[in-house]
This record gives sequence, C-alpha cells and structure tokens, in this order.
Amino acid sequence: MGIRITGVSVPWGFGVSWEYRESDATIARRVLTFLEGRRILYEPLNAQIFYYVGESATQIRDMLTQESSGSAGEQLTSLLKEIRRAVIEFKTKLERIEQSERSGVGGDLREEKALALGEMRGRVNPILALIAAKYEIEVEPELAAVLQPSSE
Repeated sequence: MGIRITGVSVPWGFGVSWEYRESDATIARRVLTFLEGRRILYEPLNAQIFYYVGESATQIRDMLTQESSGSAGEQLTSLLKEIRRAVIEFKTKLERIEQSERSGVGGDLREEKALALGEMRGRVNPILALIAAKYEIEVEPELAAVLQPSSE
C-alpha cells in the first residue's frame, strides 16, 4: 500500500488529503496470477481451440482495462496498456479471419489464426517477463517457460 497526497489546504489552518493505493508490485502480482491461467499465452499453437482463444482474449482485455484504469503507477499502467493493445489487435484479427471462414471465402484459416496468436504472444510475453523481473514475481512454470525478455 502507498499513500498519495491528493490535496493540500491552508485557508484557516493546515490540511492534507490523501488516498491509499495498492503498490505496483501487488497489482503486477494480481495481473500475472490471472494471466498464468490463460493458456493462449503458452499452450502450443497447434493445440489451441480458437473458439476459446477469442473468449480468453476478451477476458484478458477486460481485466487489463480494469487494472490499467486503477491506481497503478505510470510505468506499470503503460506496460498494461501495451499488453491490452496487443490483445485487442489480436482479437480484431481473429474476428476478421473467422468472418472470412463463415463467409466461405477463406476455407479453413487455422494457420492464419495461429500466426496472429503467435504475433500477439511475441508482443505480450516480453512485457510479462519485464513485469515479473521488475517486481520479482515468481511465475508458474507453464507461463515462465515462454517468457523471454525483450532484446531492447
């Protein structure tokens, strides 16, 4: 927990307003714990059932929206929003591919779905590795196996 000063008053005396906020480490731990259960981040691409992948991406997007609009610090908020953008872009690509499948234009587009998922992982997993390292959070082995720090 941290304390953030939200106001100071001095008209007839001295007053300070503040709010308690969760530490970034607590928020990061909650996010990583949630994401450890999202197999779209680590399960082999050929084992994915894409109906559930879209549903899971929606759940990740919703959780990140909530966490990034809360009391996280500027740096953590920025990282969470970057993950959220990658998930939203993946979800958009997935919906376009599935629409092509339903219209009969593209046939079975499983490879395109897997490629889009791989691209999303390529953006998200290095950020998760950075968060885990920065806040010294131990991650479940399944997710930890795919977390590679960015080369930047």
